[in-house]
Amino acid sequence: MWARGLVASQVALSLLLLAGALLLLTTLRNLQTADFGFDRHGVLTSALTPPARDIRASAASRTFARCWNASGIRPAYAALRWPWVCR
Repeated sequence: MWARGLVASQVALSLLLLAGALLLLTTLRNLQTADFGFDRHGVLTSALTPPARDIRASAASRTFARCWNASGIRPAYAALRWPWVCR
């Protein structure tokens, strides 16, 4: 009696996990093809780590000035952190 109950619960749990995995894969596929309102092609990202906190603003402004003056580069923008990085 217990063995049938265990097998039934394992099958039910396996089907639940399979359904969750399929939903995750569908979500990831949809994120790859989603329109985020900007052209993602030709986008360059980089991380700058200046040696001291007090020179971060000047280092960023110098870097952006060099980027804005380079040919073929449209305006650059800065963010303090990546949206998905939790530190």
